[in-house]
Amino acid sequence: MGFLDKFSKTINIVGRTVAKGVESALEKTANTSADNTATQSQPATRQEDSFKMPAQPMSEEALLNRLRAVIGNDFPECQLQVNVVAITFDPTVHPMAKPLSLLVSKAGAPVLAIAVVTANNYRSMPVVSTKKAVEAQKIPYVRFFCEYENRTDYISNRLAGYLK
Repeated sequence: MGFLDKFSKTINIVGRTVAKGVESALEKTANTSADNTATQSQPATRQEDSFKMPAQPMSEEALLNRLRAVIGNDFPECQLQVNVVAITFDPTVHPMAKPLSLLVSKAGAPVLAIAVVTANNYRSMPVVSTKKAVEAQKIPYVRFFCEYENRTDYISNRLAGYLK
């Protein structure tokens, strides 16, 4: 018997041993998970529901309209400015900086900057330039992604910390 024959035989033995071990582990896991499922079925938390990916991403305009509706209903003392250019905060900002989607003010003073972004552009130079200009003025900056569900209760809870 040559070297390759011995090696092949050893590989077959090891393979069968591993296969038996895997089958045994799978059986134990299936039995354990069936027991756990029967005794520990718990509903999903509200936090998990808020971050579900929708079947179809929202358009920026649809998300902006939802944000405006939530702020108008839940925070009536706030004033909104739409598409505020970044040069308002920093005259040296890059000319391609993306305008803020919403600037929320109370009694004429800005209290929150909201950017509606996508997963593809939130780290791009135009968005980051605007973020830096706003943060330099010590105004909190919040992003909402179009790809997420962004339910009204989630939006309201997230903004409450900044606006109440």
